[in-house]
Amino acid sequence: LRRVEPQPLVKRVVLQLDVEAGALADQGNRLFERRHALAGELGPRGEGVGAVEPRAGVKPLYFYHRNGLFIFASEIKAIVQHPAVTPEVNEEALYHYLTFVTTPAPQTLFRGIQKLPAGHMLIVDRSGKARISQYWDALPSASPKLTDSEHEANILKLLRDSIKK
Repeated sequence: LRRVEPQPLVKRVVLQLDVEAGALADQGNRLFERRHALAGELGPRGEGVGAVEPRAGVKPLYFYHRNGLFIFASEIKAIVQHPAVTPEVNEEALYHYLTFVTTPAPQTLFRGIQKLPAGHMLIVDRSGKARISQYWDALPSASPKLTDSEHEANILKLLRDSIKK
């Protein structure tokens, strides 16, 4: 990782990732067992831009991607300062916020600005094409198919184990 000088609107130093996009996906859990999002240029020749949201990040990574323009930041207020971004209310996200006191990723209260879901990575290649992929899931993988009697036996065992002294 190398430090890159911040641009005027960027208040923190961005890290340059000297890895290929495939290697970024392969590293998943090992590289990103961290609390804050990580973003930077992919590869020594600038193959694109990559961003990763940790499995349970403290601060989400917000991004705006439209007409070849890609802006990312740890706070929405940094994105809306860009002259190409017009802050408009996302009514569906507002409904979720008023109902559940949160907006589910990738939605935010601003139309066109998204947040990267936990356990996901975003790669924008040189052509401007964005790709979001999941590298981690909180839910266990699907269990093998069990018969009804096997499910009943498992439930009974779990119930008995839960009340053992």
